[in-house]
Amino acid sequence: MIKGAKTRNSEVNDLVYLYTPVAKPGLTRKFRHPWAGPFKVTKKLSELNYEILSLDDKKHVVHINRLQRAYNQSLWRPKAEQKTRKRPAKHSDPDGEDELKIG
Repeated sequence: MIKGAKTRNSEVNDLVYLYTPVAKPGLTRKFRHPWAGPFKVTKKLSELNYEILSLDDKKHVVHINRLQRAYNQSLWRPKAEQKTRKRPAKHSDPDGEDELKIG
């Protein structure tokens, strides 16, 4: 082990943030958020590589150095579990005819 190096590890189902330092060309670094997430660890491939799952069910294989543990478990809400707003029901006449009123 290298002097001053930190040993890191994550377990399956831990929440983590992903570090992506590269900014797209033409965008300023001032307003850039380098930590994305949260992601859920789905598999430990080796001591250094992990498979993570994003909120929109995309899988990524990343090195442990790009991960940081998220301690707030309530942040994980996948798209399938997010509440959707229901549109109000369309009301019609009791006769079954819809009438368009103008003016």
